[in-house]
Amino acid sequence: APGPKRSVGSVVSATLKSVGRRIQKIGQPVVATEVDALKKSWARLRMKRFYSEHNPDQLDQVDTILDKYAGRYELLFRSLHKKYEVTPDPLDEEFEAEFFASLGRLQGQN
Repeated sequence: APGPKRSVGSVVSATLKSVGRRIQKIGQPVVATEVDALKKSWARLRMKRFYSEHNPDQLDQVDTILDKYAGRYELLFRSLHKKYEVTPDPLDEEFEAEFFASLGRLQGQN
């Protein structure tokens, strides 16, 4: 049987703790490039999942598309949902909003 469903907040918290441990291990503060890399990693995972379901032929274009939309991932996903006439997953959007906001707070502490 599947385990209990985790809240978005607990997933974000666990993810940020992992990121914090990684940063402490290398002894560097969270800088804008690190935050940008984490956002891009999240967008890459989300895009691969999206294209796996809606257009597998595009999977090899994920990095090219992410580069085109660098830093504008919200716009990218709105465009994809409109193009493929798909309703966004509210959990994805809630997680992403909290994750990005938390990264910003983490960055502001350094």
